[in-house]
Amino acid sequence: MQFSRTIRLLWTFYSSFCFASILISGVCLILHWEYGDSIRDTLICFKLLTLLLIYLFINSYRQDQFYYYQNLRVTKWM
Repeated sequence: MQFSRTIRLLWTFYSSFCFASILISGVCLILHWEYGDSIRDTLICFKLLTLLLIYLFINSYRQDQFYYYQNLRVTKWM
């Protein structure tokens, strides 16, 4: 019972930005397929920058939800 509740809580939290992460990965995959290895360094920088922006979005706009999940005994690093 505890494990399924934790999985459901994690899915609720991560679903808010899951689509953006998958979309960014798909764009990088298409660009790599189109241009080959010559664009790899640019794509790595693009992917890291967008992951940083998603991380900052979560920490700034979802800060109040961290307390909700901590009260349900789900750690921030899970």
